[in-house]
Amino acid sequence: YEVIGEAKWQTLDSNGTENEVYVYGYQYSKFRAVLFHTLCILSCGIPYFAMAYYPMLHRCKYINVPLRHATAVGITDKKRRFKIQHVREMELNLSSHRESRLRYFMHQHNRHIWHAEQGVFIHVITLNDKITIAVLMENLIKLYGPNSVVVAVKSYWKLFVEEVFNPFYLFQVFSIILWSMDEYYPYATCVLILSALSCGVSLHQTKQAIEQKNP
Repeated sequence: YEVIGEAKWQTLDSNGTENEVYVYGYQYSKFRAVLFHTLCILSCGIPYFAMAYYPMLHRCKYINVPLRHATAVGITDKKRRFKIQHVREMELNLSSHRESRLRYFMHQHNRHIWHAEQGVFIHVITLNDKITIAVLMENLIKLYGPNSVVVAVKSYWKLFVEEVFNPFYLFQVFSIILWSMDEYYPYATCVLILSALSCGVSLHQTKQAIEQKNP
C-alpha cells in the first residue's frame, strides 16, 4: 500500500497484476447533489444519460476529503473503470482493546479495513498478523462475512431507469416526438405501445434472471 499526497487517495495492492487500483476519499454533498439534479432537469436529463456510460460523473455529487474522514470512496483503475463505494462501520468483540469499531468498504467482494496508524485502507487478511487467534475466531464472520456470494436484486424502478437509458429506447422516444410533431399520431402511438411492452418484458426477464442466481 502506498499513501499519496495528504492521504486523500491511495493505491491498493494489485495482487501481482499490473492493473493498479486507486482509492479516493469522498463525502456526499447535498448542495452539489441538488445543483447536479437541477442541472439534469433543466437539460432534459442528458447528464443522467451520460452517467450511465461515464460513471465518473457521479463525483459531481461528492467533495474530495482525506481518507480518514471519508464516508465514501471512489475506486478506479488504469482502464478508467470507476465506482463509488460507501464506507461502513462494524463493531467487533474486542473487550481487551480500546478501539472496537472498524471502518471498511467492499471492493470485488473483498473487505478493506481502515488502519488508523498507517492512514490507509488495508485488506482484511492483513489483520491476521495484528490480532490474536482467539480474537480472530471470535470475529471471523464479522471480518470476512459469510462464505457466499449474493447477487444484489435491483428494484423494478432502477432496472427501468437503466433500460430507458438504453440508446434503442432513447431513439424510440425521439421517434415518437418526431412523428407527433408531424401529426402522425397513430404511428407514434403504435411505437409507444410496442416500446412500452418491449421494455416491460425485458424488465421482467431481467428481474427473474437475477432472482434465480440467488439461492
